[in-house]
Amino acid sequence: MSRSPHYIKLLNSRRWRALRMAAIKRTKGLCEQCSAEGRISAATEVHHIRPVESVKDPIVMEQLAFDPANLKALCHRCHQEAHLLMHKGSNEERRRRTKEDVERFHRQMFGEDPE
Repeated sequence: MSRSPHYIKLLNSRRWRALRMAAIKRTKGLCEQCSAEGRISAATEVHHIRPVESVKDPIVMEQLAFDPANLKALCHRCHQEAHLLMHKGSNEERRRRTKEDVERFHRQMFGEDPE
């Protein structure tokens, strides 16, 4: 669950509840992922494609939270899978960036790659 008080406040707003309902109605109550894979499941949750907490600026967080193009109506299972994939990717991405940072530092300090 989120740790950001600003994000929690956004998701507890009337505006979010209305937008969430509109996103589900837009898909006629069906999970977008299941539909794309030829299955039929009820959409019970709405997923932010680009995570709202991926940014720190409260104004940009709000834009991401309420952007209909950033929403995907999903069933519970697909929503859980989306978050698992999202976190897996972000861990791998963080490791890659850390390795690049170390290599850049070594080049700047020693003129060589760290190997």
